[in-house]
Parts: sequence; C-alpha cells; structure tokens
Amino acid sequence: MSPEESFQPIFEERVLILMPTHRDAQNTVHIFKANNLSSYICGSLKELCEEISKSAGAAILSEEQILADKTNILYETLRDEPLWSDFPLLVLTPAGHSSAESISALEAIGHMTLIRRPVQIAELMSAVGSALRDRQRQYKMRSYFIERDEQEEALRLADKRKDDFLAILAHELRNPLAPIFNALPILQSQKTTKEMRFEAIDIVVRQVNQMVRLVDDLMDVSRIRGGKIELRKERIKLRDVILNAIETSRPLIDQHNHTLSIDLPEFSVYVEADFVRLSQVISNVLNNAAKYTPHDGHIAIVLEQLGTEGIIRIRDDGIGISKEMLPHIFDMFTQVDESLERAQGGVGIGLMLVKNLIEMHEGSIEARSEGAGKGSEFILRMPLAIKGDEDFIQDNYKEKTPLATQTAGRRILLVEDYKVLAQMTSWALELEGHHVKVAPDGPAAIALAKTYIPEVVLLDIGLPGMNGYEVCAALRQQHALKDTIFIAQTGWGQKEHRQRSKEAGFHYHMVKPIDPAALQGILDSNMSSEKPSKITA
Repeated sequence: MSPEESFQPIFEERVLILMPTHRDAQNTVHIFKANNLSSYICGSLKELCEEISKSAGAAILSEEQILADKTNILYETLRDEPLWSDFPLLVLTPAGHSSAESISALEAIGHMTLIRRPVQIAELMSAVGSALRDRQRQYKMRSYFIERDEQEEALRLADKRKDDFLAILAHELRNPLAPIFNALPILQSQKTTKEMRFEAIDIVVRQVNQMVRLVDDLMDVSRIRGGKIELRKERIKLRDVILNAIETSRPLIDQHNHTLSIDLPEFSVYVEADFVRLSQVISNVLNNAAKYTPHDGHIAIVLEQLGTEGIIRIRDDGIGISKEMLPHIFDMFTQVDESLERAQGGVGIGLMLVKNLIEMHEGSIEARSEGAGKGSEFILRMPLAIKGDEDFIQDNYKEKTPLATQTAGRRILLVEDYKVLAQMTSWALELEGHHVKVAPDGPAAIALAKTYIPEVVLLDIGLPGMNGYEVCAALRQQHALKDTIFIAQTGWGQKEHRQRSKEAGFHYHMVKPIDPAALQGILDSNMSSEKPSKITA
C-alpha cells in the first residue's frame, strides 16, 4: 500500500458540500480540511443525490437549494435509502426566522440540523461532528444487521443440511430391512436346508453390517451438522458390489414380478471404493427401475470394462423419463411420477444421493430415455483401481484368509443391563471358549468381581444408577484387578467420549454393536505380560 493510499479517508465519512457559490464551497472545504475532515464539492443537487447513494457521512447545503427543488429528487433519494439509513443533512438557513411553510417543507425531507447564517465555525463543526457520529452509529447498525442475516443464513443452511442428511439416512436405512425381513422366515422354517440357512444367515450378516455403517453415520454429529458423508475406500470387485445391491433390491423387484437379467464378465473389475456406499448407489438405481416399471417388466444390469473405466448399465422397460424431466432427474426431491413415488413411500432423494456418491468416488452417472413409456437407462462409470500388486490385479486372484488364532478361554465379566444383549453377547463369547459372568448393574459387578476376579471386564457405559465410568473407576480400586483389561461398550464414539473413557481407566472404547472379530482381536493381542496403556479402537 502506498503512503497516499494509507491516508485515504474512510469513504463513508465524506461530507458532501453543495453551496450557492463556488467561493462558499471552497471556504467550507478549507474549514473542514483544517479540522481533518474529508469533503467533496457537488456541482448540483442531482450530483449530491448520486453521491449520497454511493455512500457518505453527511451533507451540507442551503435551505434555498432544497426549497427550489421542484423534482423532489432529494426527498426521493432519501426515501429510497435502506431501512438502517437516516442520512443527516446540515441545512444553512437565512438570518432571522424561517417561515412555518419552509420549516414544514424541510422537515418532510428527513433527518436534518438547521444552522443559522452567519455561520459560526465552532457551531458548524459541532453540528458536523454530531452528524458524523450519528452516521457512524447507523453503519454499526448496518454491520449488525448484515452479521445477523449471515448468521441466520448459516443456521438455515446448517438446518437444511441436517434435514437433508437425516432424510438420506432414513431413506437408506429402509433398504437393508427388506432382505433381512425375507431371510427370517427361512431361518425359522423347519423345512429349510442347510445351504438355504447358511445363505440366509450370510444375507442377514451383510445387511446388518450395512445398517451398522449407516447408523454410524447417523451418530456422527459433526457430519450431520456439516451434511457430509465419509467414504471408506478399499480395493473391491464391482461384481461383489453389484450382487450385494441386487440382494438388497431383490424383494422390491420380486414384489413387482419383474424379470432381472444379470450380465457380469468372467474376469474381475476392480475399483477403489466404499463397498457400502457404492452398493447403495446401485441398489437405489435398481429400486427406481423396479418402482417405475409396471408389473411383469424387465430390468437388466450389465457390467463391462472399457479402457480405464468400469461401466455399469441398468436398463428397464418402465415409464421412461420425459425430455423436460431428464435434465432435473438428479435434483433433490425430484419425482418422475409423483403419484407412483408417493405410493412407494419415496421422498425423491434416491437419485440425488446416487449422483453425489458416485461423484465422491470420482465417477459419473448419466440418465437416458427416449421419452415417456419408453424405458430408462442409467450408466454409471467408475475409474478402475490403479494396478500395483500382481496378486491383486490378476484375474484368478483369491483373497487370502488368515489362519484362525487359537485363544485360550478367558474369564470375562460382562456388565450389561439390557438382558437380551447380555444374553446374546455372553453366548457369543462362550462359543469362542470364554467363561462369562453377567452383572446387570454397577453394584452387582463390583460385588461379583471380588470373588470372580475377571481377566476382562466388558462394561456398558449407560448403566442405571452408577454409570460405566463410575463402575470402572471403582473396579480399578480392587488390587486383585490390577492386571484386568477394561473395555467400554457404548453407543457413543466421538472424541470426547473416548477421552472420558480413558480418564475413567478403560483400556479400550468400543462402539455398539461390537464387532465380534474386533473384540476377539483385543482378547488375542492383550493377554500377554504387557497390557495397553491408553484407549485404542
């Protein structure tokens, strides 16, 4: 910044000058300059009004010039000022008394201070100082209003992001429920074969894992506030993602008695993607095809590899998309056929979510249709995973599974007040060879630990009476438990909750529902002579 720029006056503090003669104007400028005030001489009332509209601190002009204005330009200029503005005018009046008619006309103009001629410099400077201070307060008020409006807009946007995010999760949580619901009768039937039972169990496990992932998103308050969805990318086969999506959408496809044809290449197509999220993408498109295709329709899904892209095409012979609707098909809350969408319980966010998720994967999606009644085609493009490890990129790649770890049974004290969860967890641990005692609350756990001496305490945080933090602190006082591993199990997994667990004396903090493999991994890795010194997991 140059020295000249650094001494430029604040633009809003200019005093506009409109005098009957140029000499009067120049004299006024000299007076203001001697008192370190910035000023600007206007050649006409029109120019003065233009400068007021640009911004200024105050204006000084004569009564005669105001009363001579037959166009009311000054009145209209000040009338059109924003609500926060009440522009101050300093009006020089003739010596003696102004007529009642003149005073009435002046007062109609707006905020003004009358200064009698001949003008005393002290009186003038006092009036100017008062006008500028008043104008400064107005600008502060303007800043307050602007800041308030910005805060209100930020709150509105945050609230909208929250509502959109929750609507998306609610929409997506419904998808895994259908295959789980269909698998339950198979598991309950006495006529079910072993193969059918194993397949039904696999379906439930996969879909429950997907629901757990979605609930994790729901519990992440920071992402709800920001409206963000987090991707957990890994190298995956598009074939596996497609089959999982079909499994999710199959109940809706079967409900409409559609024929689904699947064309997958013999070789594997790999991408770097979030398995759950990409499965959601394909499932949402399949669900749309099922909903918008009349009963006994046809749906086809094709996977192919072209160059450096994996391409998934999903076609149907349904109601199609009009040319007018096609450019808006991925907009929030867009519904191709409102009556049909409402009947299906949709909220018009599926395709919007699809587009967002596929773009987060650095891919793209395109919708095509010849028009109403002529079916639709959705083309999803995903960049292939970067080639590296030959074990990974070869077509006959086989996943390597670790050898099962042989773990000796441990004495585990499970503290859980939810009886069903306590029963299921204890059975699962016992199937792994562990010995489990269950306590429903803190006092019972403290009493039982004195005689049972557990090697591991799996402790719920949300207990009645004493919470899990208090119970852990109390148990850590028992000398016999100095080598015991304490694991918190809770529905909360944010940073502040993990920190509180650490302060209470827990070695691990696990978020419900606890992954059995992760728990077994802790039991395998921490039953040595050294125990963990800080919260992990």
